[in-house]
Amino acid sequence: MKNGVRKIIFWAKCRSDRSPKIRVLDIACGTGRTLKFIRATLPKACLYGIDLSPNYLKKANKLLSEELGELSQLLQGNAENLPFRENYFQGTTCVFTFHELPPMVRQKVL
Repeated sequence: MKNGVRKIIFWAKCRSDRSPKIRVLDIACGTGRTLKFIRATLPKACLYGIDLSPNYLKKANKLLSEELGELSQLLQGNAENLPFRENYFQGTTCVFTFHELPPMVRQKVL
């Protein structure tokens, strides 16, 4: 598991003591591996994933439907224009995306 994912999971576990239904978004969730790690650590969290690829989302749905707990909400969409209101999530991960984006797009996604 990557360091950044460990940090968000640690933070979310600490937060979950105060708020049992935290929401975590994985941007460019791909095949759902990061969401699977998060689900194993935060079984009560509401997990969301967004990705451009419908094929990746199908694989993520298959992988995550094998897990116990609430199903992750998977959406097809662009990280540059997320369909969520501000401050909706208590945690956000983005593991494999930024090195793929042009510098101007990176800024917009951030």
